[in-house]
Amino acid sequence: MTRASRDALAFLSGVFLLCMSVLMIQIIQTRILSVVSLYYMAFFSISMAMLGLTAGALIVYYRFDHATPSNVNVLLSRVSTGFALCIAVCFALELASPLPSLAWATYVILWVKAIALLAAPFTVGGIAVSLALTRSSVPIGITYGIDLLGAATGCIASLALLTWMDASSAMFMTAGLAALAAWCFGRAPSEPAPAGSILNWGIFRRPGLVAICLGALAVVNSAGNAGLQPIIAKFDRIDPLSSVYQIKWNSFSRVSASIPMVGPPFLWGASPTAPANALEQRLLTIDGMAGTWMPRYSDAPGYLDFLRYDITNLAYYARHTGRAAVVGVGSGRDMLSAYLFGFRDITGVELNPIFIDLLTDPQKLRTYAGIADLPGIRFVVDDGRSWFARTKEKFDLIEMSMVDTWAATGAGAFSLSENGLYTVEGWKTFLSALNPTGLFTVSRWHSPHTTVELGRVVSLAVAALMDLGTDRPSDHIFIAGLGNLATVIVSRSPLAGSDLKILQETADR
Repeated sequence: MTRASRDALAFLSGVFLLCMSVLMIQIIQTRILSVVSLYYMAFFSISMAMLGLTAGALIVYYRFDHATPSNVNVLLSRVSTGFALCIAVCFALELASPLPSLAWATYVILWVKAIALLAAPFTVGGIAVSLALTRSSVPIGITYGIDLLGAATGCIASLALLTWMDASSAMFMTAGLAALAAWCFGRAPSEPAPAGSILNWGIFRRPGLVAICLGALAVVNSAGNAGLQPIIAKFDRIDPLSSVYQIKWNSFSRVSASIPMVGPPFLWGASPTAPANALEQRLLTIDGMAGTWMPRYSDAPGYLDFLRYDITNLAYYARHTGRAAVVGVGSGRDMLSAYLFGFRDITGVELNPIFIDLLTDPQKLRTYAGIADLPGIRFVVDDGRSWFARTKEKFDLIEMSMVDTWAATGAGAFSLSENGLYTVEGWKTFLSALNPTGLFTVSRWHSPHTTVELGRVVSLAVAALMDLGTDRPSDHIFIAGLGNLATVIVSRSPLAGSDLKILQETADR
């Protein structure tokens, strides 16, 4: 390899890593904002990226006349080092700046600070990207091609990184990659930086050391829950880490499991006649918001009978033998209900591998939940709709109760993991996976004054049944409500008189 080729390789390697890190912080910020605020804040991350990158390009246009092909590499090395440090410092300040709802004047100050902290790294990164694209002697077509390749790789790398470590550590690791880009730029020949420039500070001359320190910080921080973590302040309540047993991240969720708590058993829609005996249970949440409770398993007679009093389990009174399936395993509570009522062939389909890991790993919550050790239990890590579309298996009951995450996926805001479940095509898939007399039961929030949720569920049932050739969908649907919850039970065949009698008498009782 000639000297010119080595120099070009060093420059293009820096461009690749630089653009890779710019995309990675944008995606990781999407995850973090979904946790500390709400999922639609992913738009905020995109907006700040556009604002910062544009500001960086304008700064280069107006203030970097001294940047030329002969000295651009040293400038890129120093600016990229500054980019890495800016990521780390601004993110550390962001972690210490929760976003609760306060009086409007204070709220404005909070968000102005949030805008500054999120936009600043993109501004510095925009300076570096603009310098690489406009002031280098390498052909623009090649440079821009490497830019796109690095950005595309960053999209994939961020998903992998969020699987290996928490989002805070992933952000520091991304800062380390930006410093590594600076080190690559420093390997290419260049004239000295202009005298008197802030970029001549000593720390900007040591990108390799900065990269090592930031990478080490990421590894150490990911070793446990005691490191730097975002502060969740949703609905005016700060979620304390003191009550957390374990936290696990991936590209579309932050799952936390609480320490054991003793109190009345949790029921989505509790019957007024439900027993109020206290028991031990843990709270599992997604992005600090969508939660479900995991009761401590016990085979003592009557210990789990409280599950019989939840409206989400109404369909089990009509079907309790054969094969059952649960869409959205979560804490395993629905699978436990199926087993309690009599099913001994139960398949749980769960998109999020974190929940399955908690339920099956002996070092985590396998013994506590107890479900994985019951006979006839099977877990499948897959999207519910996709798995039922592929399988040839038929079931006597399929349950999909309260499947919500309110968490942005790696694709951004409103790309929620449960989106494909609540569609006509999805419901046709579920109904097609039933035996001729099988039941599909779905529970959702409901208010007599705002029937949007229940109306949508019923309309999905009617449309799916009609697409499958049903002339009278009303003969196939049973609805029961309790408090702020409603359960809709749908059958492939018209509901038999015996089924209607059981369901009605159970609801009355």
